[in-house]
Amino acid sequence: MSEQAVVDIVIPSWAPPNETDCGDLLRCLSSLSDSTRIAHRIHVCRSADSASVNRNRALQGCEAEYVCFLDDDVYVSPGWLEALLEVAQRDSARIVGPKIKLETGQIFAFGMYRSDDQFLPSSYGDWDSPERTETPSCDLLPTTCMLVRRQAVLEVGGFDEMFSTSQFEDIDFALRLGKRGGSFQVVGASTVYHAHRYRTVNPEANEQYLRNKWDLGPK
Repeated sequence: MSEQAVVDIVIPSWAPPNETDCGDLLRCLSSLSDSTRIAHRIHVCRSADSASVNRNRALQGCEAEYVCFLDDDVYVSPGWLEALLEVAQRDSARIVGPKIKLETGQIFAFGMYRSDDQFLPSSYGDWDSPERTETPSCDLLPTTCMLVRRQAVLEVGGFDEMFSTSQFEDIDFALRLGKRGGSFQVVGASTVYHAHRYRTVNPEANEQYLRNKWDLGPK
């Protein structure tokens, strides 16, 4: 959009062999065009490789101060990025994400919380309510939509490519950002919608790898 982009938007798009349907990605890109007024560039990496690999490849072309990770089955609403950026700029360690809704209008995630070494979306399945326009802290955020300073991404080394397809690689990424000193905050004034296609081949192996890596013990 602009050579002076404030935000680089990174979109991994999984395309298994012989997959030709990219309707979700096209809807995502159309919504960005319609609803994003902040100067930005979009980096899509679409391949049969994992979400981690696709994100890391896309990151190589990023130069802006902020990176926004966005899944290809997300579509955004007006003001989504302005609200995220306003909160992120208050504190260099702050990592922010929006209120994420399912296409039904119910909540997919209002941040995430950690409970007994499980990582769960807050308010999943609830209907929206006035208190969810606030800006609370949370334990971590999914990369379904996450805004973070690019320098922080570089310092933690991007995404672990040992995770296959998708699932749990974003939790690992968020844990590493938190270990480095990052803090997580939900921005209730920002809303995106998630089709939640759950395109993954081996989530159980990814979860076990995460648990072994972080010494979380058996599920």
